[in-house]
This record gives sequence, structure tokens and C-alpha cells, in this order.
Amino acid sequence: SSTPASIPFPTAVAKIIYKPTKRYIKVEEILALTDLKKNEYNNLLSEVRFVMASLHTDFNIPYKSQNINLISKIIKKFTKRNPNAPFGEGNWVVKELIKKHLQHRRDYVKRKNNIQHKKGKEKEKEREREREKEKEKERENEKEKEKEKENRNEIERENENIKCK
Repeated sequence: SSTPASIPFPTAVAKIIYKPTKRYIKVEEILALTDLKKNEYNNLLSEVRFVMASLHTDFNIPYKSQNINLISKIIKKFTKRNPNAPFGEGNWVVKELIKKHLQHRRDYVKRKNNIQHKKGKEKEKEREREREKEKEKERENEKEKEKEKENRNEIERENENIKCK
């Protein structure tokens, strides 16, 4: 009888990366726990971005409200594309990358809309200033017309006074 083929084991024992008990994990902590360099972290984040975009993720929905099946698909696709990446216990590293990207996108959209809102307000203020200038010019024109009318009336009175004499 034949024996089953032996399963190849990695030569180095992979270290299990336990998830910190905190709710929010800073990037620096992730880097320290996973022994990643900043550029490696950014590359993994870029991969998460790509996978999320390819699965048409709705970035307006926070992580806790996302469809669990979609999160699972993102994790599976990410781990397939990056087999050597540190995933952590229960894929917590990948989940944190997903959370960070979702939050970043929401913040970006918020800032972008806020800037556009401010620009809109500034344009409205500029229009208001221009309207005020136009009103001021109209008032000045009215005053000039009044003065001209008074001058004409005064000249007419003087002419009448001269005629009467």
C-alpha cells in the first residue's frame, strides 16, 4: 500500500500574533506587533484598497455595519493575493486594515464635502458683497440725480427771479 504524501511544513515556526484588547489599535502598534516596516504596511493597505474596490465595497457604511460575507470575501481575496502577510489571530490584522481604509475614505469624503461647502459659502458671501456694492452705487446715483434736480430747480428759481426783476 502507498503512504499519503507528506505535508510540507514551513522551516520557521510562524509566530501567532495576538490581537490587543483595545478597541482602537494605532498604526504604530500594528507595526510593532507584526514586525512590519511602514512601507510594507502601506503596501498591505494598498492591497486592501484594491481588493475592496474590486468587490465594490460601499465606503459610506462603517465597518461594524458592513455585510459580514463581504468582509469575509475581502479577507479571503486578500490572503490569497498575499499569502506571506501577517494575518494575526482571527485575521485581526486584515480586519484592522479594512477598518482603517473605511475610516480614511469616510474622513476624506467628509473633508472634501466640507471644503466644497466652505467654498460655496465663500462664493455666496462674495455674491452678497457684490450685491451690496451694486446697491451702494444705485444709492450714489440716486443722490447725484437728486443733487442735479436741486441744481436745476435752483437755476430755474434764479432765472425766474431775474425775470421778475
